[in-house]
Amino acid sequence: MNKPPPCAAMLLGLIASSSLAAPIVIDGSFEDWKDHPPVLVDAADDQDTGVFDLTEVHAIGFGSELFLSFDINAEVNLISGDPSDGSLSLLISKEGGNPLVIDFRNRRFSIQNALGLSATTWNAFGYRAAPTYASERVEIRLDLAELGVKASDSVEISFAGTDDVEKPATVTMGESAPSQWKPAALTRSESVEMRIASLNTLRGGLTDSSRVEQFGRLIKSSQADTFVFQEEDNSSEQVIAAVIGDATGTSASDWSVIRATRSCVIATKHALEPARTFNNRYTAAILTDQKDRKSLVICVHFKCCGYAQSGEDRQRVMQANEVMQTIRRVHLEHGKDLPVVVIGDWNLVGSREPLDVILEEGFERVMPRNAATGETYTWFNPDSAFPPGQLDLIAASGGIRSTGAWSVDTRTMPKEVLDAASLKKHDSASTDHLMLIADFVYTD
Repeated sequence: MNKPPPCAAMLLGLIASSSLAAPIVIDGSFEDWKDHPPVLVDAADDQDTGVFDLTEVHAIGFGSELFLSFDINAEVNLISGDPSDGSLSLLISKEGGNPLVIDFRNRRFSIQNALGLSATTWNAFGYRAAPTYASERVEIRLDLAELGVKASDSVEISFAGTDDVEKPATVTMGESAPSQWKPAALTRSESVEMRIASLNTLRGGLTDSSRVEQFGRLIKSSQADTFVFQEEDNSSEQVIAAVIGDATGTSASDWSVIRATRSCVIATKHALEPARTFNNRYTAAILTDQKDRKSLVICVHFKCCGYAQSGEDRQRVMQANEVMQTIRRVHLEHGKDLPVVVIGDWNLVGSREPLDVILEEGFERVMPRNAATGETYTWFNPDSAFPPGQLDLIAASGGIRSTGAWSVDTRTMPKEVLDAASLKKHDSASTDHLMLIADFVYTD
């Protein structure tokens, strides 16, 4: 039983108003929650079983969109983990209506009615959550239009599972508010000295006749001088160069292509020299541009799946450490000021440790944001039980500075931005990963 202390009880069931606030961007940073007091507070270490231990819940709503952030007092993954962890369920209902029930660990979305639970999907409610890696805190966005929710409605929020709350919180939905994020054009600025695009092509999409036109438009729109591809397992270097050439109106001979493993490809306009690698989950190359400036680019495709402390997670940590071996060897020859970019599909669905392995060596994380919404998910499969997540990452170090980074989800982009980039609405559906674009300038 979860009996809150007196100070917590004062907050339980608090009615939150959204009339004066601005929408939240789901990016896992939590900075935009600082002005929003909790609507629920629950005592720590009071869960009946498992690891999920609710302590604070924040919530705010606009129109039909509900934003939540909650602390779970354990650094675990929300939607996957050891069965002994138990599960946490979120219950949301319009006052007097049937609740939406989200069972996180079992990845079930349901509407509860008199006959029981009727299955629905995360996509029907526009579910977004961050971070994807294990964290003590998570933030979520849901579109409750399917429940008939609109501005001025009251929405009740409660929890069940390994931990629950004594009484629900009520959020009064504010008027629909414009996003604080201005959709970004993909046009390359003249000041950009290096633009890298990354794309997991989902089982060799560059040579799939049913998808090649979509990939061609994405490649052309990126205006990149260097590409990194993952899952392009069976296409030869010559074929990849030809695909890029066809898409960009250049010659295949303008592109140098290399792979140290079947899954990771680097293609660039610049001179290219392979760097030694220590596992089959990444490719590394030293690039030299026309001004004789060198950089090390590493395309990664770390082990898939699992959760924090699982076998897959330990493999990702090992693979990240082996990437650092390559970087240290290159630093011995070229110095620590050599620009380095580690980019690709990190599959960061377990712990944050693979990222920390890189960041602790003096790297800075470059956060690609959805060019249309500012959100940070990079993987999206509407047919999967797994909701969107941030699997694709960028880290950089040395004499280089990021001037912008975006993920491209054509399904969310305004028509004028699509038209300006010669893209079509369905182009991102060619794969389950979003294309990343990262701009850099040299600092030395």
